[in-house]
Amino acid sequence: MACGEFAEPIYKLIEELGDTEEAREKVLDSLVKFLRGQTIEDFVESFRRDYDMNNEATEDFETNEFMLCLSCQSTFHEDETHECVYPPMDESKFFSSRIPEC
Repeated sequence: MACGEFAEPIYKLIEELGDTEEAREKVLDSLVKFLRGQTIEDFVESFRRDYDMNNEATEDFETNEFMLCLSCQSTFHEDETHECVYPPMDESKFFSSRIPEC
């Protein structure tokens, strides 16, 4: 777990953005998008346990399965149909035929 000097870059980033509620929200939103789904689930479980939050609220969360769209990177519930929020990535911008195969 990050704390002390390891968490300092996050706090410094917020300060650089003006240390406002908007800055905190922007960093949090970006951090959530950056983290793996399993890490987020582990965090929520730990947070609820540490702050004695009602277990009834977690039951619905634990039974729901969410999927990640590999094209637009959005999450959606497995029982719902998904339409990409963003157009799919143009892979030609990221891969080059000049790179030798491994």
